[in-house]
Amino acid sequence: NETGNVAFLGRDSTNQIGIYTDISGLNVVADTNTLIPDNPIPDETDIFLSSIHPIINNNGNVAFRGILALNDPPEQILFDTGIYTDVGGGLNKIVDINTTIPGNTETFEEVDAFPFLNDNGNVAFAGFLYDDFGFLIPEVEGIYTNIGGINLIADTNTIIPGEIDNFEGFDSPSFNNNETVAFLGYAAINFDEPGIYYSNSEGILSLIADRSTPIPSSTETFFSFGTPILNNYDEIVFAAS
Repeated sequence: NETGNVAFLGRDSTNQIGIYTDISGLNVVADTNTLIPDNPIPDETDIFLSSIHPIINNNGNVAFRGILALNDPPEQILFDTGIYTDVGGGLNKIVDINTTIPGNTETFEEVDAFPFLNDNGNVAFAGFLYDDFGFLIPEVEGIYTNIGGINLIADTNTIIPGEIDNFEGFDSPSFNNNETVAFLGYAAINFDEPGIYYSNSEGILSLIADRSTPIPSSTETFFSFGTPILNNYDEIVFAAS
């Protein structure tokens, strides 16, 4: 972060995994001995099975996806997961498999491996609900924040700005201190028809670039995009071809 602190994923020789920071020395944020906050599966486990690489904000707070348990066949979802932070002291749940999806009666079945934490302590993430086809065809997929509860930014029921069709998929979002969100969204299944989109602090969606957008200093239009990064001036940078 801007103060020079680091959050990282560490693994020991016995394959035990934890999230650590170097704030005034090395500190454990969570490891495989840590109790799961608001544990959604108390009959299966009390502690984390594993974690995914964390993000640290400029206040030294950390967010990460925790892996709670490995599911047995015939379950299509391999792991039970949740997103957690240490904002406010102690470990807190942001979202897990018991959290109801906004605008839906179902709960999330999987959450983003790379949530984004801003300096206000809020998180933006992608969340998923799968149908009977499991991993291949999400029934509901969307971008969400946790500002005053779980809020929808865009999902597969949202009309794409300037179009008549809905989004079909998303990549992990970027999030700034103005509570605005940028993300890579898709207008067709199988990660096709990509575009970069922006949601302001009032939740109004707009298009930044898609396959119809001319490339600067070129006669061609964009074809593919990388995940965008959003700064605190609401400026967006992205890789594209």
